[in-house]
Amino acid sequence: MKYLFRCLLMFLFVSHAPAVQAQIIETTYNWGSFDHSCWKVQPNEYGYVMVGSKFFEPNNTSLYVQGFDHQGKSLFLKSHTASGFSRLDVFWKSFVLSHDKSKIFAVSSGSQSGQKAYALLTDSEGRKIWDRVSDLPNGITFGGVTNAKNGGWVAVGSSNFYDLAVVKFDPQGRIEWTKIIPISGFGWSIVASWDGGYFIGSTGSRITKIDHSGNLEWSTAVVLPPSPSGAYTYTEFEELFEYILPAGGISLPVGIILTGSCFSNSHSGAYTAMINHGGTVKWSMVHAPQNTALAGTPVSWISNAILEGPYVTTSWRTGPVSSGGTMHYARQVFYNGAVAESGSLDNTIPVQEAFLIKSKDKYIVGGTRGGYSAAYSYINDQLSPWWLEGFRRSEGENLPIAEASRITETLVRVNFNNTKPIYKYHPASRVFNSEMQVFPNPSTGLVKVGGRIEHGALLRVTDITGRIVLEKQIRPGEAQVELDLKNQGKGLYNVEMIGSDHIISQKIILQ
Repeated sequence: MKYLFRCLLMFLFVSHAPAVQAQIIETTYNWGSFDHSCWKVQPNEYGYVMVGSKFFEPNNTSLYVQGFDHQGKSLFLKSHTASGFSRLDVFWKSFVLSHDKSKIFAVSSGSQSGQKAYALLTDSEGRKIWDRVSDLPNGITFGGVTNAKNGGWVAVGSSNFYDLAVVKFDPQGRIEWTKIIPISGFGWSIVASWDGGYFIGSTGSRITKIDHSGNLEWSTAVVLPPSPSGAYTYTEFEELFEYILPAGGISLPVGIILTGSCFSNSHSGAYTAMINHGGTVKWSMVHAPQNTALAGTPVSWISNAILEGPYVTTSWRTGPVSSGGTMHYARQVFYNGAVAESGSLDNTIPVQEAFLIKSKDKYIVGGTRGGYSAAYSYINDQLSPWWLEGFRRSEGENLPIAEASRITETLVRVNFNNTKPIYKYHPASRVFNSEMQVFPNPSTGLVKVGGRIEHGALLRVTDITGRIVLEKQIRPGEAQVELDLKNQGKGLYNVEMIGSDHIISQKIILQ
């Protein structure tokens, strides 16, 4: 029966899939004459943001904050220098959008008469709010950071003894405590757990659970399928996320996805694994193993994944180590890892490191152009197959499956296809994901509201102070509503649709 269903599904896909040409936008951002690195893209209120630095260069003491819109256009580029440092060890993913999505927190380590932590907080456009320099014991370097449940941030990395290290920063960027966890490896990423504490993804394809004070609870290493030349003995660029399914008013933990790059004596690949909340590995898979002994040293590496309904979409790049190459993806069934679809992302610019997210129904890659020569972004609006779109519509796209933050009253959730963060501004408000579209954005004054809108609902536009500048009722039968904001000043505005049982909010820029 499963075989017949799979054949039917493939027949329907081939015979009825719409012939839609994907719009792919690739953009590079010049950060100066030195080599630069930029990893881990995240959505913000204007579009997207990346943070990076010079890479393996002298005097790399600056952090760069790059913003870009849905068409890849650069919105801002800010540089922040850590005064007094001779070098900053800025690793991948060492920044996070703060609790209210209007701020960016980045942390790095460097030498300034001894090892120091450099913490930076900016607004949503990369402008510095404050920075802090703190003593950092044990030669700690950072790989990832997340919002702390009790305020501030928690960063993970490694000590100079190459054990996992965790550092807690308070809301002002000062170090509260450091913990050295006696597990060998480098911590690349950290996320908050639904039941308290944090999960850490680290080298050795390992996932570690700690409590909210940094104490070890358990640790599990994933045994990967072997390469053609034997076992994969080294891994890096680990990322992870937690799968939480709401059921009957409660949160049901399903598992944790761990992804990364893996290496054997003569091969490399990108891996994906699923681990349950007790630390038991349910499945693991290595994608696109490359023979690194060949000319040009081809590799498959820099792997991460996103959730799409019952699927996990894993991405990676192949090609020579330095000059970069093409990007690929595989869509896998979450529960057993079976590959439902795979293919190329069809990039035309060679990519060195690249991380994939999905936001506002677009696939976004942030990373580095081949040769570490520039920051890079990729935008694709047609990667989802028709059968996945149909699944989302039939099963309820608005159903949240995971909470990315449970820190304060401001909750950030990830909806059913891992897109469009949902903001609950106050416990009494009800803010849901919607297909409501506000365009063009940015706008010169005439703004249209369309997509999925509710007849009879009230459209309200407010400025950044909360002042109401326009209200308009959606009349029965209207498919699109025009808002005249030509008399308003330039800046950021909020467009709300106040319906019978929900409030939907989107930002728009007047220029």
